[in-house]
Amino acid sequence: METYYGLSQPAGQPLHPDVVAFCTLLAQIIKRYLKEQEKGSAHAA
Repeated sequence: METYYGLSQPAGQPLHPDVVAFCTLLAQIIKRYLKEQEKGSAHAA
């Protein structure tokens, strides 16, 4: 895969474990945030 969360990687080169962990954590935070946003708008409606 050439791009991963906007980070370009040379072909065939694995992502650094720290980068993977950071992106995974970031994805979880974003998902949780979006869930909270949905809850908030549901209450407001």
